[in-house]
Amino acid sequence: MPFADPELLPLAALRRGETARIASLTPAAAQRLAMLGLRRGVELSVLHGPDARGAVLRVGSARIALGRELVDGVTVTAAAT
Repeated sequence: MPFADPELLPLAALRRGETARIASLTPAAAQRLAMLGLRRGVELSVLHGPDARGAVLRVGSARIALGRELVDGVTVTAAAT
């Protein structure tokens, strides 16, 4: 399903090395990701994936692995360069 705002992308659309900011989270993802410090506005970089199993992200100096269900609950915007 296409996104109404062309600047919004699903996290699953990013590739290794790309950086983005979290724009929105589904309610189920928001609750689980808040415990990891992932909230709207947080910048992240893709280290591995996303693929059928999920993704590994860099957030600050931390590496965070997310399963596919959580990856699908995150919408991002391209980070300013």
